[in-house]
Amino acid sequence: MIGGSTAPASWNVGDGLLAIIGAFFMTSRKRRGMFIKNTSTKPVEIEMKSRKIVVNPGQELLLTAEEVRDPVLREHLQVRAVSIVRPASEEEEQDYRRQLAKR
Repeated sequence: MIGGSTAPASWNVGDGLLAIIGAFFMTSRKRRGMFIKNTSTKPVEIEMKSRKIVVNPGQELLLTAEEVRDPVLREHLQVRAVSIVRPASEEEEQDYRRQLAKR
């Protein structure tokens, strides 16, 4: 500890400032949905909080910004069962949200 602080000894003042600045910019940016792709040779099932999806080999699928943050999806991304292809445009995401609302 440094001077009674709970911060790790490896931290310095600049680290804290960078964390605050990073948090400010992270919260001010608008998150978007993403296209994911199954890069495997077998179908991948992902049971997120919002819904269950099956992504076939080579298939691309659009997910909402909230779904991209789902821990189960994140786990599949870590083991490379699926990959992020690209961010969705605002128009693509709005169209997709309208489709989901109709279900």
